[in-house]
Amino acid sequence: MASNGLETKWSVADIQKAIVVRTGNDQSIPNVSFGFFKHIECDLVQVTGAAYVYEYEIKRSWGDFMADFKKSHFHDDLRISKLIFVLPESFAGERLKKFCQENYQKFKREFSFLFYMEDGNWCRLAEPTLHQIDEWRSEYRVDDRFKTETYITEEMLKVIRKNDHDAPYRRNLFVEELAKLYRLGVIRLWHRTWPAETAAQDNEQKEDGQNAKF
Repeated sequence: MASNGLETKWSVADIQKAIVVRTGNDQSIPNVSFGFFKHIECDLVQVTGAAYVYEYEIKRSWGDFMADFKKSHFHDDLRISKLIFVLPESFAGERLKKFCQENYQKFKREFSFLFYMEDGNWCRLAEPTLHQIDEWRSEYRVDDRFKTETYITEEMLKVIRKNDHDAPYRRNLFVEELAKLYRLGVIRLWHRTWPAETAAQDNEQKEDGQNAKF
C-alpha cells in the first residue's frame, strides 16, 4: 500500500492513460469540471460517436471512494449516460463486496467497475486472460474478482435502477455542448504540459476522504 492512504503507486495521469489505451476509439478529455458541469468534477470523460458521455471516476484510496457516496450530487448530470469507477486492484475482493451488499439500496444510479493493476512498468487495466478448458479448448475470460457483477448482482441492480429516477432523461450532447467540451479538451491538453498542473493533479486525491464513512 502506498503512503497517505493511497493503495496504488500510479498517478492519476498514469491511470487516465491506461483508460485511453484500453478504450481508445472514443474522444477522451481529462479533468472536466465547472467549465462544463455545474456540480461535478470528472477525472476523465469520453464522448462516443453518438455524442454520449461516459464518466470515469478514478479512485486511489478507499477513503476517497467512500467519500464519493456522501456527496449530495452523485454524478447526477443528465448528460452523463454511464458512470464507471476505476479502482485499484487491491479493492477487488471481500471489502468491496461487503460495501456493495450493505449499501446498494442507497445507490442513486447504476454504475460499473474497472480495475487497474499494480504490476509492471506502466499502468494497465485488468484484461481477459487465456484459460485452458480442456486439452483441446481454451477461452479468454475476465477473472470473477474483476467483474462488476461479482459486487453488484442482478437483484441489487433491480433496486438501484428503481432508485435511478434520472435514467429515462439522460441524453447525448447537443452540438453546442459538444463544441464546448472539445474546447475544454484542447485547453486541458496544454495545461497538462505545465509541471504545476501535473503535480496538483497527482496530489488531489491524497486530501480527499481519508477517514470517510458511507
